[in-house]
Amino acid sequence: FCVPADNQIREHVFVETVKSWSAAQSYCREKHTDLATVRSQEEAQQLLTIAGASLSDSAWIGLYRDDTQNWEWSNSDDVIYSNWNNGQPDNVGSNENCVVM
Repeated sequence: FCVPADNQIREHVFVETVKSWSAAQSYCREKHTDLATVRSQEEAQQLLTIAGASLSDSAWIGLYRDDTQNWEWSNSDDVIYSNWNNGQPDNVGSNENCVVM
């Protein structure tokens, strides 16, 4: 999910092309502004509605684990909402550093 640069209202664009988190972030930054942030359950539901039937598996959002092992948004917004599945994040393999929904 990308957030358009020219829009003061939070609007999202679902990109169907499969990419790594870094490639998705680069794409969003080139075409829009950044990967999406999720600040509430309502916003999470809006993203799922936008993706609709196109979302067959999962989609990257801008949440990632920084060098100090803290979660932060790629656009530097404060992390004020989370909705992890039970037992997550578990960092299996010590490489779960980016978030999908």
